[in-house]
Amino acid sequence: MPHEVAHYITDCLWTKARIKPHGCEWQSVMKALGVLPKVTGDYDLTGVPVKQYQRFAYYCGCQVHQLTLIRHRRIAAGQARYHCRICQGPLKAVSA
Repeated sequence: MPHEVAHYITDCLWTKARIKPHGCEWQSVMKALGVLPKVTGDYDLTGVPVKQYQRFAYYCGCQVHQLTLIRHRRIAAGQARYHCRICQGPLKAVSA
């Protein structure tokens, strides 16, 4: 919740500025709220409906990852590259 509130406050305070979504302005608001400025969260979403996307298998040096259709398309279009958070290895598509 504080993550989204910080976005709202940042948008209100810096209305005309071009700022990064998780830039120093957002981080300062998170700190003012007494929360670590983490981009990812580990919230209990039990009971919250989740939209299901088709998944695609990608591998790194230590495991197989299941990427969403959105991320798969970004990789295919050359718009993004993803890395494993554990081994830092690049994610590569598993051949069918």
